[in-house]
Amino acid sequence: MNPIRLVLHTHWDREWYLPFERFLDKLVPTIDLVLDTMKNDDRFTHFHLDGQIVLINDYLERRPERADELRALVSAGRLSCGPWMSLVDEFLVSGESIVRSLDDGLRAGDALGGATRVGYLPDQFGHVGQMPQILSNEGLRWAVTWRGVPALVQRSGFRWESPDGSHVNVVYMPFGYAQGARTQRSAGAFVDRLRLEQERSAPWLDDETQPLALMTGDDHEEPNPGLPDLIEHARAEGLDVAIASLDEVVAHRAAEETPVVKGELQGAKAAPTTRHSKVTPASELKVKVGVVSLVGPVGPLSMAV
Repeated sequence: MNPIRLVLHTHWDREWYLPFERFLDKLVPTIDLVLDTMKNDDRFTHFHLDGQIVLINDYLERRPERADELRALVSAGRLSCGPWMSLVDEFLVSGESIVRSLDDGLRAGDALGGATRVGYLPDQFGHVGQMPQILSNEGLRWAVTWRGVPALVQRSGFRWESPDGSHVNVVYMPFGYAQGARTQRSAGAFVDRLRLEQERSAPWLDDETQPLALMTGDDHEEPNPGLPDLIEHARAEGLDVAIASLDEVVAHRAAEETPVVKGELQGAKAAPTTRHSKVTPASELKVKVGVVSLVGPVGPLSMAV
């Protein structure tokens, strides 16, 4: 069966069904737990901070005393940093905003110890056709994505080209960025879960030697400090499983992926890509959880983007 590489992460909306401050109250203990776990257990080798520098900036506003500790982990390659300043909804902002988010994120990430050079695009509602051009102009050769990939792609990789002919290779997550979320905490159930993910992912992989990049995390999910013990048990059961970074994942992929996909990614076979689906519902969700009350109707201009 395919080797499994667990990409431990959390996906973070700074403001969604709760206001920014409430999500910040959740972010601080989440990153505290990541840093504490890494300090106490060398087997917890890597954690992916959603490709956004802004999470680190928000955290250090509350925890400036942990800045040196965080930078040391970034420099050691144990904590991902960037490449984006923030993940943007590509069809709701200007092209300049996308370019600057990447440029600013790479510079800020390098200042923190080294930005990740993989274009992480986990949950945007489709992708602009110029994204390969934007990434390649900054020297990035790989992207990782989920939504928008057309039905013609029937494997976990493809080559994505912009209208100008520039391109990047893509690791496609057919089951999304939360495929390995909420992993079971008992040893036997954990092994069963890994074997299940191996089985359903096998048709998307080239052969039994190609590693399965299992995104292990979800929206605002904290890491499981007991995961290294579970991994050791899974290895004793014969599974080839390890924690890995996205940089390590792409290092084991083919130099040039196929098939070739050109332009915008707006396919909705695997997940919805309604362009304005994230504009109005957030206010309605906030009403449901009781954090805001609405005086009038909610329209497309009711939220700042």
